[in-house]
Amino acid sequence: MGKNGSGKSTFIKTLFGIIKPIEGKLSIITRVTSS
Repeated sequence: MGKNGSGKSTFIKTLFGIIKPIEGKLSIITRVTSS
């Protein structure tokens, strides 16, 4: 697991659609999703 503040909770919430990414890229394995 990553360090504190590395975005683990944000990543999981974004992955499950609880929150939507506002900017930046979300990389899942080799697929990159841009917002």
